[in-house]
Amino acid sequence: MARILLAAFVGSVILYVWGVLAWLVLPIHSGSVRDLYGAQQPLQQLATVADKPGVYVFPPLPAELNDPQVYQAAAHVHEQGPVGVLVIDPDGAALMPPGTFVIGYLLNLLAASVAAMLLAATRVRRYLARVGFVVLLGLLPVLLADAMNWNWMHYPADYTLAMIVDRLIGFLLLGLALGVIIRMPGPGQA
Repeated sequence: MARILLAAFVGSVILYVWGVLAWLVLPIHSGSVRDLYGAQQPLQQLATVADKPGVYVFPPLPAELNDPQVYQAAAHVHEQGPVGVLVIDPDGAALMPPGTFVIGYLLNLLAASVAAMLLAATRVRRYLARVGFVVLLGLLPVLLADAMNWNWMHYPADYTLAMIVDRLIGFLLLGLALGVIIRMPGPGQA
């Protein structure tokens, strides 16, 4: 159990530091997250339509998509564009308050803990196989979050690719550490 706790702690620090490097130092995300310069006034007008925090899609999808005429009209508007997803908090929010960093670390601690517990539950003895196991765990958020958002919500391919690279490198680094800390005893060892 002590090894799992140590692995979770070390892994959380690695994931946290990697996240800082990936977003603030390295150019992984620099070209895929864009600002809406010059859009402050239209964005302020959104607060009158989006009156509570939420995820908003545009153009809106009508509830009666089973009706062929409604579907055709919605398809036409959708094809004309623009289409998109906005995460809106009409009341505003603090720019990266300390609590955001604390929660970010705690989420990394939770992810590293799950990876450490799953790795400890396996019978994988070879180091590179243990690293590979953790990298495979990284495919879960890639497939269930990043690829799904690309497919269903029209996230751009460059953003999706940046997120996939970011996550897989993070899980590779996590696997390199966990693979050292969590080892299975060899035959005849307790």
